[in-house]
Amino acid sequence: MKLALIALPVVALTTMSVAQAQILSITNAGKTSQVIVREDDGEDYYLPSDAVNAAIKNLSQQTQQKEDRLASLAQKLSTQPTTIINMPAMGSYAGNGMLTVRPIVSSARMSSGFGYRIHPVTGKSQFHKGMDFAAPIGTPIYATGNGVVTFSGWGTGYGRYVEVDHGNGTVTRYAHTSANYVNVGDTVYANQQIAAVGNTGRSTGAHLHYEVRQNGQAVNPQTYLAMAPAR
Repeated sequence: MKLALIALPVVALTTMSVAQAQILSITNAGKTSQVIVREDDGEDYYLPSDAVNAAIKNLSQQTQQKEDRLASLAQKLSTQPTTIINMPAMGSYAGNGMLTVRPIVSSARMSSGFGYRIHPVTGKSQFHKGMDFAAPIGTPIYATGNGVVTFSGWGTGYGRYVEVDHGNGTVTRYAHTSANYVNVGDTVYANQQIAAVGNTGRSTGAHLHYEVRQNGQAVNPQTYLAMAPAR
């Protein structure tokens, strides 16, 4: 019989604790073979080979019992009625933090970009926190990603506007609208019309003010629009 360098759990063979032991060698001492094993603590133990054989047999029986229980469980599960849970497709749920489409038709002229500019009303240098797109009153405005409406109403400067939380710290605002078609708490989806272009609030002409905020800070919407397909 050849047993060498085999990992073996030694269970209650002597006063040894249950641990992983390694068979180092087998020696013949008179008529009885001895097996030298080394436990995790580095100590070597001399065990009769028949005791090791008994341990192997015991482990084999335990393994078979576990396999039998697993087979029984599988049989029970196969007889249970199947429940189908319909999960929404990736990207079809609100709040994934992605902005994938343009908020307005591609033909709408960008009248003001993100960053410092001379404000058209005050005539002073002021940081512009979004992008403006000139378009006729009533032009559709679309949600640029899936999300939940957190504001729909009137705000100082913005006039009438909509705010959407897209999750992952991403929020968009659509300002100076003539009409809002969503309410606070509504779930909206990319490409869904949520408002119409107007000239409300502090404005010198009909346009959409589109703003993107990340963790409360205004960021350049062009970062997202550059990857969005033409509308």
